[in-house]
Amino acid sequence: MRPIRGDDGTAVFRAVVRVFLAVALPVISAPVYAQRNAPDLSANVEIDAATGAFVAEAVLEAPQGDVVLPGAEWLVIDDVELVTGGEDLADAVKDGTLGAEAHRNMDLRGSVSGQLPAPQQPPAAVAWSTEATYLVGAAWFPVDDVEIRDHDITVTVSASQRVAATGTLLSDAVTDGRRETRHVFTGRARDVGLFLGPYVPDETVHGDLELRTYFEQADADLSGRYFEALARYLDRYESEVGDYPYGGFSVVSAPIPVGLGFAGLTYVSGDILAHPYMTGRSLAHEVLHSWWGNAVGVDFDTGNWAEGLTTFQADYALAEDRGDEAARDMRIGWIRDLARLSDAQMRPLAAFRASSHAGDQSEGYGKAALVFHMLRDEVGPGPFGAGIRGFYDRNRNRIAGWADLRAAFEEGAGRELGWFFDQWISRAGLPRVEIVEAALRETADGTVASLSLRQESPAYRLRVPLVFALPSGPEHRIVELSEERESVDILLAARPRTVRLDPDFDLARRPLDGELAPILRSVGARARSGRSPPRRSAHGPMPSPRSSARRPACRGFPGSPPERARATTARLRSLPGLPTTWRPSDRRIWGPSRRLPAKAGHGFGWSVTAKAVSGCSCPSRTPRRWGRICRRCATTPARATSPSRTGAPSTSGSGRPRTGPAHFGLRRPVSAPEDLNSRTARPARARGSRRAAGGTRLRRWRCHLDKRYCHVNRVVNAVA
Repeated sequence: MRPIRGDDGTAVFRAVVRVFLAVALPVISAPVYAQRNAPDLSANVEIDAATGAFVAEAVLEAPQGDVVLPGAEWLVIDDVELVTGGEDLADAVKDGTLGAEAHRNMDLRGSVSGQLPAPQQPPAAVAWSTEATYLVGAAWFPVDDVEIRDHDITVTVSASQRVAATGTLLSDAVTDGRRETRHVFTGRARDVGLFLGPYVPDETVHGDLELRTYFEQADADLSGRYFEALARYLDRYESEVGDYPYGGFSVVSAPIPVGLGFAGLTYVSGDILAHPYMTGRSLAHEVLHSWWGNAVGVDFDTGNWAEGLTTFQADYALAEDRGDEAARDMRIGWIRDLARLSDAQMRPLAAFRASSHAGDQSEGYGKAALVFHMLRDEVGPGPFGAGIRGFYDRNRNRIAGWADLRAAFEEGAGRELGWFFDQWISRAGLPRVEIVEAALRETADGTVASLSLRQESPAYRLRVPLVFALPSGPEHRIVELSEERESVDILLAARPRTVRLDPDFDLARRPLDGELAPILRSVGARARSGRSPPRRSAHGPMPSPRSSARRPACRGFPGSPPERARATTARLRSLPGLPTTWRPSDRRIWGPSRRLPAKAGHGFGWSVTAKAVSGCSCPSRTPRRWGRICRRCATTPARATSPSRTGAPSTSGSGRPRTGPAHFGLRRPVSAPEDLNSRTARPARARGSRRAAGGTRLRRWRCHLDKRYCHVNRVVNAVA
């Protein structure tokens, strides 16, 4: 191999040193290396960090099928020959490929040289700068049809440079001002990564694992925090999955805005290393990728399962450690992201390859993690854990797909699970489940709640959670649902006040209208997806345009919360003198106060000071006392003001009939908590109108729902 610099004597000396290391190191490091087969691909790389000059020589043992040679624009292929006999095969290369008939499955040697490219935007797979250099993937060595190979890579750089690479570090020595490192890695060629720069390294030992950080001088004091987190995560996943597959783990600072996981290494932007969340779920996610996606490769032709499983076992598991509320919030976040996609935009998980955009990520990460959550609920934590460990033991250093996961979980659970994987992996979309009818009847054994559940066709096989509000506390039940419409009778110890269908969002499903509070991100997503607004909200029929016009206090905010969010943004943008973009920092309509400039000539501004509300259907402000409900919310009061003693039908403030407790009072889809006993709603009077500057009438309304408030002061008829 040609030297980058130095005279012929120096080159000969380095060649002798490499031969010695190649012979001696397998013996010196026998406890680590003896478990591996002879390397299938060995490579020697020299990089001049000052100029970006690159020289490499690779030997591919017993190649199978056609061999694809490096074809990057910055590289030049110097030689292609057989190791035995030295037969030159350069003339047999056609369009960058060497046919199987040319190499005849004999060991192949190739050498390349070139100038590493400068960083680009978006970041490319290879880049060089004086600050850091990285090479990701098989852009610089030959690749054949063998999926999994043993890689043995030696890198030579100046002594001031530090080298990190995927896999296990076998040696790191400095001789005559030159640093030489050797790494071994079993996996795909596409997962090979080399990273070097003038780092300030730090290392420690955890058990038999070597933990390292390659940070800049300014971040050197962060190493201790990362070592503690790495030790914690490695111990956790070894107990949950199996033995750690590499000799250590490294965290390498990146000059580009990335967070990438490799075998035994993560490459993270230096700008975010100091953020606390990095040593939380982000680092846990990348550590677990050493098991899922590296030690066990992904069969991308049948779908990328690794991102969903890693998200479930790392991100979601840490949320569960913080409590039920944190886990529920994460599930809601996944469902909210999925709800932004129309049915036409959704694809089966078997079609997911990588997150090229947000839609892919919401399915490949969020939906897949929900699938594993439902699978654990289906088979139980014990069989689920057995399936995880069996899947890893059986597929380590192999390529695996969804079918292999199914086989492992079927063995762990001791039953067939084909129906589960068929409906969640091979089928696109999400189910929509709702309660359409409900009634109560008293028996000698207690109260029987009769519910009618409906889902869209074709039906899913689901375990639907129901939560009844009893005087003694919530009562949780599970209902098996496999048809488009089914009726169930549930015996309860006492008369329930409300029933909720999957209030904790344990199912991967479409949320019902008004079930989730709107956020600004969902407003633009719905407009881009072309989904038409819902015809009815969770609180009853949608008002006609004419009836809305007769209610100036609610004009511009008809229907469900997503519609109101869209109307709010459109109305704000239409006012002269206001910003064309309105994005609160927390991206929520219902969030901290955000004041906008006053409209020119009118002397007022918009003030949105809303707190979280479950399905509130109109703008309002804090009531002075319980039970005051505005006319728009009168159809679904959340707190009793005067319970019906006779059971006779009563009438809400909007004129909508409500039935008494004998009829359970439900004849429509249910999303928000439903009042199963009759309540009489009294519409509140509108507070006195007053004139704002510029002759604008200001009207304030108030309502209450589920003991949480919605506060919005709105300017009505602002534009003449």
